[in-house]
Amino acid sequence: MIFIALMALLSIWALVDVARTPAEMVTAPGKLPWALLVVVPAIGPLAWMFGGRRDTPLPTAVPVRPVAPDDDPDFLRGLDDHPED
Repeated sequence: MIFIALMALLSIWALVDVARTPAEMVTAPGKLPWALLVVVPAIGPLAWMFGGRRDTPLPTAVPVRPVAPDDDPDFLRGLDDHPED
């Protein structure tokens, strides 16, 4: 009886954790399949705990170069190299 209660609590915890985890921190196949999997007693919550979440979010796209000269550290460094006339 206690084992069944613990498995139910573990499944509920995992389902809440799936729902609260940002989508970019969830591994493939995505949040909905993970939510369906964690209701499988013992196997689902353990799979979520050990393979469902990333430690860090997926990297976002960064601009290849700065948008404006005042955002470019190399440009700003170059300004200090030239004495004023």
